Amino acid sequence: MRLSITISRYQSQRSLRFSHSTDGGIGFKLAPMTLRIEVEHETDGRWIAEVLELPGCLAYGVNQADAVAKAKALALRVLADRLEHGEPVPAGEELFSMA
Repeated sequence: MRLSITISRYQSQRSLRFSHSTDGGIGFKLAPMTLRIEVEHETDGRWIAEVLELPGCLAYGVNQADAVAKAKALALRVLADRLEHGEPVPAGEELFSMA
């Protein structure tokens, strides 16, 4: 049995306003970052969840929710490690903005 779950983190529109700006400010919208998780029930009873945008990022759990929770936590660790080492991440530079 295969099940696909899409996890999205949408960020609302934000505006930067500078008091010394001649045009009144700069507006921007941050793009959503989506990491898809595929979940599969193994024949031995365990569940495995894989983050499709991060090859090799998968986790086992005793149930579906456990596997998904572990995969989410691992994905955050992988993204942090990649950023720290200057490696590419999904959403790339759209993830951050200079204030």
